[in-house]
Amino acid sequence: MKKNFLFLPLLGIACSTLLASCNSYLRVENDALIQVGAKEYTIKEIYDTQRDTKAAAESYYNLLNDVYTQLAIPVDAAMEADIDNQMETNFYQAARDNARTNSTTVKEEQEKLLQAANVDNVEEYRANLTLTAQKNSANDEYYSEENIKSSLLDEYLDKDQPYHVKHILVKTAAVAGEYHRATITADQAQKLGRVVMRLASGAESFGDVAHTASDDSGSAAAYGDLGIMDRNTSFVSEFKLGDFVWDMKYNGAVSAENRQTAIETLGPSETGYADFETDLGEYTLFGIPFSSAIALTEMYDLEADETGHTPTNAEETNYPRNVIFNTYYNNHSMSLVFLSEEDMNSMQSVYSSYIGEDDVTTYGDYLNSDGLQVRTLADLGLTGQIKTYTPVLTKDAESGAYTFTYQLADVDADAKVLCDEQGNPVLVTRAGNSSGSSEDESSSSYEGVHFIVNQRDPFQSYRTSTGADYPLSDYYNVDLTEALASEDTNYLNYIRYSSNANYNTRVNGLTSAIKEEGLGSNNNSEFDVYENTKAQAEADGYTVNVPADIQTLVDSYIDSTKALNDYTNTNNYDRAWQTYIDKLDFQQGTVSLNLPLSSIDQFGNGNIPMYINLGTLSGDVVDYGTISATAFTNNQPAGTYGVDWIYNPAYVGTSAGLVID
Repeated sequence: MKKNFLFLPLLGIACSTLLASCNSYLRVENDALIQVGAKEYTIKEIYDTQRDTKAAAESYYNLLNDVYTQLAIPVDAAMEADIDNQMETNFYQAARDNARTNSTTVKEEQEKLLQAANVDNVEEYRANLTLTAQKNSANDEYYSEENIKSSLLDEYLDKDQPYHVKHILVKTAAVAGEYHRATITADQAQKLGRVVMRLASGAESFGDVAHTASDDSGSAAAYGDLGIMDRNTSFVSEFKLGDFVWDMKYNGAVSAENRQTAIETLGPSETGYADFETDLGEYTLFGIPFSSAIALTEMYDLEADETGHTPTNAEETNYPRNVIFNTYYNNHSMSLVFLSEEDMNSMQSVYSSYIGEDDVTTYGDYLNSDGLQVRTLADLGLTGQIKTYTPVLTKDAESGAYTFTYQLADVDADAKVLCDEQGNPVLVTRAGNSSGSSEDESSSSYEGVHFIVNQRDPFQSYRTSTGADYPLSDYYNVDLTEALASEDTNYLNYIRYSSNANYNTRVNGLTSAIKEEGLGSNNNSEFDVYENTKAQAEADGYTVNVPADIQTLVDSYIDSTKALNDYTNTNNYDRAWQTYIDKLDFQQGTVSLNLPLSSIDQFGNGNIPMYINLGTLSGDVVDYGTISATAFTNNQPAGTYGVDWIYNPAYVGTSAGLVID
């Protein structure tokens, strides 16, 4: 059977080394001659001069790709009908519409459309549409359910380790560089507190809370479902990389062997980030006390003292909601919400200006609540793993001077961690808008606090109802019949949809993820499709005689382009990791600038003094929260700063100044 072929001209021919300028005037005579100014060259001469260039290699590759596509992919009746429709809509009707709009002739507008498509006549225009349709069909065949099941799926699962994630986003006014003195609105503060309390209550599922509370409208419509996340997914780094660290270092359900696998598959390259495992060892998992959510719901809109007046020497950063936010929620590292007896018993003392003894449910009452969604640190393998900052005054041994700082301390041993209704820990992080590589494509649309659950974690061991382990491929199943029949896996969505159409949406999501070996222009999947189409043409009995030197050039082009794409992707990924870790280092280095929680009492008392009197204190480390209100003053005796007195970090008055005599 004879087929018609569309041979496209070599690209970039006008930039041959024989030509004085890429803008030189060219003319083809008798299909064999190119004239440049007064000098004439044969087409073969032009080809020979650029045969070993990248432009020539790419041109030959594109030509062979077109040939193999036309050989392997038949043009059936459905394709012809679609092309007929495109011709009518995009060419004939478009020309008629443009002629009426531009007061020109239909022929003139058709010529413009031909020129825009870089073809000479209608036949070539249609041939281009046909070739495009065949390429789309070749792509669909390569990523067919059968090919994904037989070869692509297992390779993807091993290489990219996909997660299935859901989240709730609470947007905040805080922006990228505000690590310690950020401000949020009253509505945002109230929503943060209410989301935590709703999740803990057990009265609603995680999906129900996401559906009604999440500021990410797209996933909220799907009850928080975000589908697949792997190393190629363009999620904000705090979300994606932070989730990877959760498995690399903390997740008690992940074995030591699988933690190392997570580092090797999802961590940066050793050559690009040689100190990664050292930096990973310094990564801190923080605790957010449940009492902070209660306090936010109580004090979210307080912007005045107990008398209703603006406190002296205060500004917006002193509002209780912002002190709480910056202490616990303005954190680009991963955190977990915990409920402990010590934390709950401290409610009145920590937030005494606004929360009375009768206004707080006791720790015991919370533990006895029906459906409370928490698990113990021991159960999660997190004993001694979660840290929290404690404000202290540290005394210098030589000078006797105190300095204000924060120190890390373990979360209470009896603490219980907030989980979803399936027992998965709820991870919390604050993502900010940032610039950087394509691997760190943060967006203001996702600025805020994320509550994250791994619906399926590739490094955890999962068991069926019979107690047997089942592999990741059972969960990421593209066989619709098997997926719907399974009792032990709810396919790609934690919502059990009733219609097959919704399951097909999840199949498409999996297919898209498998295609993304790279990002954007750095995607090598086109070469996989090319090799598959070439093999199909050869299997059908077609032979394309390509000169050995040309074939070598094309093979070299494919290999070098793949290598460059891999290098670019790896480099971008490494830089994203480095940027993320650097951000965390910077934030932890500035934590001493945070306002202490005790400043909420100062705010409620109507005055934030400039200095703290340390004359009655002793010891090398003093808990800042125990300092009496009488120790604060705006008057500091000359010559005593740094010994008996220290500058109050909560003071923001415009007249502030450190007077050291």
